[in-house]
Amino acid sequence: MSFDPQRDSWRNAELREGERVVGAVVRLPRGGTFNGSSVFLELDGGEVVALPASAKKGHTVLERRLSIARPSDEVEITFEGWRATADGDRRYRSYGLRILSRSAATREAA
Repeated sequence: MSFDPQRDSWRNAELREGERVVGAVVRLPRGGTFNGSSVFLELDGGEVVALPASAKKGHTVLERRLSIARPSDEVEITFEGWRATADGDRRYRSYGLRILSRSAATREAA
């Protein structure tokens, strides 16, 4: 799927604590592009959602977790909640990421 957020339909989504979303990655965050601070997932019904997923937008943990994902991988993203930093001075959003299935291209490269 050649997804273009300027051409194709999608909606913004933000998870609440304990919520999860499952979908196929159609575009990973990439700077310098339209809505480049989001990850775009295609859900089972074909709807595409965009989740904020960059340090620039306060989602550092999710951005780091997504480093193992590739386009077309089916993933489960869970917002685990707000956590305190080790020094207790700040809070951050904690996310879990599971790769449920790899795309054919990712499997061939392995």
